[in-house]
Amino acid sequence: MRSLQDDGGDARSDTRIDVISIDAQAGTMRRGGNVVVRGEPQGRFHMDAYGTQFRIVTFDRNTIASRLSVIDVSNLATPRVLGTLDGIGRGERLYATRFDGDKAYVVTFRRTDPLWVISLAVPTRPQIVGELIDDARRARVADVEE
Repeated sequence: MRSLQDDGGDARSDTRIDVISIDAQAGTMRRGGNVVVRGEPQGRFHMDAYGTQFRIVTFDRNTIASRLSVIDVSNLATPRVLGTLDGIGRGERLYATRFDGDKAYVVTFRRTDPLWVISLAVPTRPQIVGELIDDARRARVADVEE
């Protein structure tokens, strides 16, 4: 992965993800294609390989929000973005991400440290299905599906 920044001083930055296949027995590597997603990765724990998908949560300095991207890597030569979810924790920094099957759990922070539960069951349309907001004044659990 490589962060790409506009030479014109634009605050927006993108990340290019290069696909590499590693043969488990021979140890040989083969380079595939690449795909660009908006934002910057905040560490290795904000990404996940799941079947023929690569999922990543990035932070966009321009919008001050996190973004989840689901990428199809079934064809190594032509990876493509299947779906995205923008605006996770608007105004908050990306703190932690955990992927578990068809769900992602994202924590952002600034004042309230919300936990976002995101369904990845339909990779072309990731959606927030729950949130937990906890701060010194209140605690609230919300199920978005109801």
